[in-house]
Amino acid sequence: MSEREVPAALLQQLGIGPGVTLVQHPVSPFCIAIRVLLEAAGAGFSLHNPQLWDRRPTIALTDGAYSSIPVLVDADRSPAVVVYEPEEEGQDIARYVDARYGLGVFPAALAGLNDIVVQYVEAQIEDVGFRLNDVEYLTALPDVVERTMYIRHKERKFGRGCLDQWRAQIPALQARLAAVLAPLDTMLGRSPYLLAARPVYADYILYGVLGNYLFTGAYRLPAGLTNLARWHAALPGVRLTV
Repeated sequence: MSEREVPAALLQQLGIGPGVTLVQHPVSPFCIAIRVLLEAAGAGFSLHNPQLWDRRPTIALTDGAYSSIPVLVDADRSPAVVVYEPEEEGQDIARYVDARYGLGVFPAALAGLNDIVVQYVEAQIEDVGFRLNDVEYLTALPDVVERTMYIRHKERKFGRGCLDQWRAQIPALQARLAAVLAPLDTMLGRSPYLLAARPVYADYILYGVLGNYLFTGAYRLPAGLTNLARWHAALPGVRLTV
């Protein structure tokens, strides 16, 4: 588990109070997944939302070990700790929340299968969904500095003009999204959640990825995926106990 102690003075400087705080950007699929998981725990927690382009809070909290989001601050512990991801697609924060609240979203009996579905969601579905979100989310940013930093971040990773390319590809990307979601819709026709009668972590990461895709309100879930639509409406209301 990647965690570090956090000085109380730093938390005060950043405006992070007692209890559990999720440092996030509301549009991030990985932050959405952790936020809904915390809600499933019935846990009291706070949100801390730095600017999308501002990495200073996470760098300071992790003493330079990490610069992205999400991170989780647990100030109920003494001293307070911050939990972060050692790898780009890590699960340390989700596993910490699971262990802290006894949620059971990483059941040993489904360990390998859970990981396979998570990898599919992150590799196939998120890869399409974030592109569709990005072209709409960019136009909604009112601040020219924030828009410019957003474009620069994307173009450094995906090449100049990538956002214009994705906008031109919207119909093809939406068709691709429907295709990669179809196998999960089939799975959800056999059980209430992806792998069992109760949610596992794969359910939450899928919900986060779809939350990113739907964030601006410009899109809807692909038509015809009725099992997915039923699951998507039900998951936020789940309260987990083991």
